[in-house]
Amino acid sequence: MQAPTSSWAVYLRTVTDGESNAAIAQRAGVSTAAVSRWLSGVTAAPDPRTVISFARGYGQDPIYALFAAGYLTHGEINRAAPREFTLSDFNDLQLAQEIVRRLDSGEASPQLTEPVELDASSNVVPMRDDFNPDALPHAAYPDTEEPGYPDED
Repeated sequence: MQAPTSSWAVYLRTVTDGESNAAIAQRAGVSTAAVSRWLSGVTAAPDPRTVISFARGYGQDPIYALFAAGYLTHGEINRAAPREFTLSDFNDLQLAQEIVRRLDSGEASPQLTEPVELDASSNVVPMRDDFNPDALPHAAYPDTEEPGYPDED
């Protein structure tokens, strides 16, 4: 599928930043007449190899040149581009499963596998002697009717 010729011409003008047709042709490895036809919109974009060669000649990513020439769609570029993930992309269960996987495989960092040393520079505070976990608020209470749940007296 070819994009409108103007997309390729706009890309050429942007990348070449006002260079002469002769300079563009030399750098891209094509004839001056071909560059003139591309910039004027008389002919469509060149074949994919020439598009890639042109982009590389100008230190550009060939993917975007192929898009400008109409050989790739916006969706294809987005699918091909690697995406960086952040911790917020994962839910709590996925994060917990990854920690368990690392512990099971021995890949966990020492912060997860070694005892914490309490000293003056530590941000770990020991629990108070009068700490009562039952006094903490609960998000949900267990159903004592559930099979296998120990009876509370």
